[in-house]
Amino acid sequence: MDRRIIYQDQIPLVDDQLLQQRWTLTGLGWLAQTILGTATRIDGLACTPTAPASMQVAVAAGAIMILQQVDPLAYGDLTADTTHQIIKQGLVLDPTLLSCPAPATGGFSVNYLVQIGFAETDTDATLLQYYNPTNPASPYSGAAGDGQPDNTRRADQCLVQVKAGIAAATGTQVTPAPDPGFIGAYSVTVANGQTTITTPSIAQLASAPFIPAKLPDIPPAIQSGSWVYAPDQGSANTYVIAPKPTITAYVDGMLLRTRARQANTGAATLQVQGLSSLPIQRPDAAALTGGEIQAGHDCLFFIAQGAAQLINPAWTRAANSWPKEQVLGAVVPSSSFSAGYRCRLAKEEPPVTRELSLQDISYTLYHTDTSSISRYEIGTASAMNWLVGAIIWFQNGRGAANLKITPDGGVNLFWGNSNVGERTLPDSAQCGIQYMGSDTWWVIDDRLVT
Repeated sequence: MDRRIIYQDQIPLVDDQLLQQRWTLTGLGWLAQTILGTATRIDGLACTPTAPASMQVAVAAGAIMILQQVDPLAYGDLTADTTHQIIKQGLVLDPTLLSCPAPATGGFSVNYLVQIGFAETDTDATLLQYYNPTNPASPYSGAAGDGQPDNTRRADQCLVQVKAGIAAATGTQVTPAPDPGFIGAYSVTVANGQTTITTPSIAQLASAPFIPAKLPDIPPAIQSGSWVYAPDQGSANTYVIAPKPTITAYVDGMLLRTRARQANTGAATLQVQGLSSLPIQRPDAAALTGGEIQAGHDCLFFIAQGAAQLINPAWTRAANSWPKEQVLGAVVPSSSFSAGYRCRLAKEEPPVTRELSLQDISYTLYHTDTSSISRYEIGTASAMNWLVGAIIWFQNGRGAANLKITPDGGVNLFWGNSNVGERTLPDSAQCGIQYMGSDTWWVIDDRLVT
């Protein structure tokens, strides 16, 4: 930010003060732009019923941040600067009361729009004294002695207005669009015969560009997941969410969460904030077939390539409840498995394994049941295309020490610093192993006694 240099005994210039104020305005504007960007933002301006309640609403003090020319008009003796733009802040320091009368027609309602705008005006006109070169002891009143007042303040203001919609049969009324130069903040719905406006009549518009959180509030907002979570407002096979702040476009890599209201019965879609609906896919990129989402299910969606991938499909004991699930009998050869399959024992409850791999990891496993021993053999990377970092979880639910994890020839299984070769899980024990590369696996979670 530039600063004016002034020297002792220097004859003061008009520009000394005017340039310093313009430079300060420019510096603050760029700081605001660095933090907020160039899109219009509003802050404060809470809309609430009056106390006591009436047919008015009260909009609290607040601000609008908006991109504007540095000086669209001459600033004192400085010429206008319409070439450069900065973020300016318009303020309203006192509450604004807005009247929202009820419609006169029975059975009708009307929506009022609370709209916010920006205005920059020169004000506080004052009759100033000017230097009189012909008689310095007798200053001019007004410039060149014209006796006219001059504005002494350039005010940046936040405008708060209400705009009435068209009254219509209740349920069909529409909130009007904001006037040019304004943005919508709230909708206030008033019905025929209504005598007071209460909180349920006031709704913040989803498109209102309020600053979602102040700096101290950002860590709690991230921890709570409130920016990526919204309750499901849809129905079976059509899931609808509206997170805040408003999501204006899908971006590959976006994660969104909701709690489903109903189970899916087949292919399903996800719609966010009125954007186009996305097909919901299983982790293997296949369409849903039914049962992957249950009522009350906490769903995590990964947005990519025009689809919403359901990261955590619901698990049930019913066959085919996992994507690409295969139920094992007594002996299943390795050739019967395909890349990306999950498997469980059909004979036993609970299942011997909860989950045998992360999504999109190719593997070939086979189960044998000899002398009441359940064994999973882990083949070589060349045979099964293991990915480094792959994790497999096992749990013994059969009773007794009869679940074994056995590496195939050439595969190492380490526990601590020892190549243990084979792990036997007692009843109710669980074990996790992770592939480290070079046909080597490490036991990462071994709870042999539970």
